Amino acid sequence: MCGIAGVFELDPRRPVSREVVGSMVDAVRHRGPDDDGFFFADGIGLGMCRLSIIDVAGGKQPLCDESGDVVVMQNGEIYNYRELRAALLRRGHRFATESDTEVIAHLYEDAGTDFARSLNGMFAIALFDRKRRRLVLARDRLGKKPLFVHTDGERVVFGSEMKSLLRARLFRTGVDLGALHDYLSFNFVPPPATIFDAIREVAPGAMLVVEDGAVQEERYWELRVGQERPWDRSRADEFRALFRDAVALRLRADVPVGLYLSGGVDSSAVAWAVAERKHGPTDAFAIGFDSAEFDETPGATEVARELALPLHVLRAGDELLSELPRAIRHAEQPHGDASFLPMLALAGEASRFLKVVLTGEGADETLGGYGWHAAAPYNTRDPWDAVRERFEGNAVFRHGEKTALERGALLRAGRDRDSATAVRDRLERSRGTDPISQTLFVDTTLLLPGNNLVKADRMGMACGLELRCPFLDYRLVELAFTIPGSDRIANGEGKRPLREMLAPVLPSAASRPKRMFGVPLRDWFRSSEHPLLRLLSVDRPRRLDEWIDPRGVTRLLEEHRSAAADHTRKLRALLALAVWTEEFSTSLS
Repeated sequence: MCGIAGVFELDPRRPVSREVVGSMVDAVRHRGPDDDGFFFADGIGLGMCRLSIIDVAGGKQPLCDESGDVVVMQNGEIYNYRELRAALLRRGHRFATESDTEVIAHLYEDAGTDFARSLNGMFAIALFDRKRRRLVLARDRLGKKPLFVHTDGERVVFGSEMKSLLRARLFRTGVDLGALHDYLSFNFVPPPATIFDAIREVAPGAMLVVEDGAVQEERYWELRVGQERPWDRSRADEFRALFRDAVALRLRADVPVGLYLSGGVDSSAVAWAVAERKHGPTDAFAIGFDSAEFDETPGATEVARELALPLHVLRAGDELLSELPRAIRHAEQPHGDASFLPMLALAGEASRFLKVVLTGEGADETLGGYGWHAAAPYNTRDPWDAVRERFEGNAVFRHGEKTALERGALLRAGRDRDSATAVRDRLERSRGTDPISQTLFVDTTLLLPGNNLVKADRMGMACGLELRCPFLDYRLVELAFTIPGSDRIANGEGKRPLREMLAPVLPSAASRPKRMFGVPLRDWFRSSEHPLLRLLSVDRPRRLDEWIDPRGVTRLLEEHRSAAADHTRKLRALLALAVWTEEFSTSLS
């Protein structure tokens, strides 16, 4: 796991400043505190900082092929690097290290830009072909690792985080007001857009190829639907074998590996698979609150005891609110998801002991774990007007609520904008399957990369901790989308294949209802005197008042505090936006 950054001038006669690239790497030093490395040539500068996990001593990046013509660096891990390395050795390639990153350079020698199809991992890769003066930026299939770019007629600027691009000061940017309007519906900015109008994401499963003055984005993988097969014993055996292999691959490391444990079905399945492999002492980490609604420790304690795993429990309260500025600083965009706070706290605790943990991320989206999945709200079977109304009902702010609250330039940008377009676009890509599977497709391709994987990556890397997600092994995701929706969710209970797999070994965890990972913000908004909450009242940032009518914010606060209404989702979205404007005010000026 690392942070990468770079500048590629379309005109090779234009030099790249070593100082600029160095400052871009410094901006993400938290992602890789162990080491750094740089490469410079005519019109290009690459830099990275490293969290050393595989080939700790020898895996310094950037790395090259035998000739030195292919230069590569990555943020992430290639889990199947051993198998790829063995095949490349048989074909005559020579390796200088035991690093998973070096495998990429040799694959490119053989396959060109098709190299990414062979990779099983989480990655954001920067590869430079010196002979062709070609830059390739590739991102993993599900979007586990971030990769941001700015392109114009002169250069490409890229990085693992937007901080690097902003630190370079090579282009001007402002707020994408359309993206901000969408944020008030989703609680996050729908990718590939970002909150900055001059920066976008490389899409999951895609690569950016820059050559001969042209910049093209090419897809090497896309999630397919419409090939469902009935769920039976042979399919259950296939699922079980593939899940165990996904966990085994993610235990590959030259440093100790731990896991997050909530006691729910997802993390418990990961813990069982780890324990079954007799991986050795594996520390588990959980977080607890005084509120029983949010306290995960009873279930986590039970599973840890059954599997003989050492369990670290972190207790937390409203002091977590003090961490919201740090969480937003690392998220780089407003996120109204309250679970960023416990995720950051848990990463801080785990990073005191480890560099790597396994998590249960991805099972909810691919196998149907959220409460709304059974109703299949997003589908092409029903008229779009009906689907759009469901979207409005699920949104943080309905369109009319947004336009009543927005003011100035934001209102002009949002008045005629339909935020539901992001859902409709994904539904068009998922035609030919059942309504439940379409809803899961929307969440897997929108909610997962737009919010949940941002939370996992940025909160972990803020603490120098790598989070690995077995459920997002692309083979397991592809298999999940061959299971009919009615077999993923049966009798209102989601994740049926996973629960069936776990029931014989951890029956209590297999039957445990879904518990949302979060904090008791509803009560904190009503009773806490935490100074940060003043950002919604007397200490509102000036720029927030330019976009959002302060009278509307006051009304929401008063109604919530008097218990006349529960505006938790709206208030946390506005608080995250207020904090974001404070944290990134310099970038906006």
